[in-house]
Amino acid sequence: SAALLIHGTAGSLTLDGGTVSGNVDVTSNLSIGSSIQIKSGASFTMNSGSITGNGISAYSQGSIQIKGAGVYVTDADSSFTMNGGSINGNYARYGAGVAVENGAKFDMLGGEIKDNKFCHGNEGGGAVFVNNATFNMSGTSVISGTDYYDPSKSGNSVQKNGGGVYVQGTNSSFTMDGGTIMDNAADDANNGGGGGVYISGGTVNLKNGTIKNNKSGIS
Repeated sequence: SAALLIHGTAGSLTLDGGTVSGNVDVTSNLSIGSSIQIKSGASFTMNSGSITGNGISAYSQGSIQIKGAGVYVTDADSSFTMNGGSINGNYARYGAGVAVENGAKFDMLGGEIKDNKFCHGNEGGGAVFVNNATFNMSGTSVISGTDYYDPSKSGNSVQKNGGGVYVQGTNSSFTMDGGTIMDNAADDANNGGGGGVYISGGTVNLKNGTIKNNKSGIS
């Protein structure tokens, strides 16, 4: 379950300010989307405000969400439009800021997804995880500052793959037509890498924007 669950084609919500913070799913093995879930054709528009500090109930690997602690979007015709605001400081094993999958769509036209923490997973995408879904980035949007959190290993500060954006699945699509992906990190041990963007499937179109100051090859 989630703090905010928008379900069905008649479901629609707009965030024009305020904060969604400190939520964790304790009813389903800490699985997905403790803060905001959009599913079954629902829609969400974020114009301002913040989604922050979700997905962790204690500082240990076993108490952290699997994916989408900030925002989880799933199912065909479900959509999230981000015009502004911030998704930051969320914790998950992958896709800590945003997870979008199963035919859903996330359009990032502005705002920032930053300083989210990836922990103890075999996937990646500390900021954004895309699995058989669509992620579009443009305008003044920024994805930055993702790093790895492992309470059992002092000093381990990077994740496995795709510090900023991780794309997988043959039906995935990632289009970058503006915005910036910067200051994220990934470890390329075990065939990982992609400090800014990691692609293991789907279609990627890089039309415009900036990918800079990301790091890989750090162990």
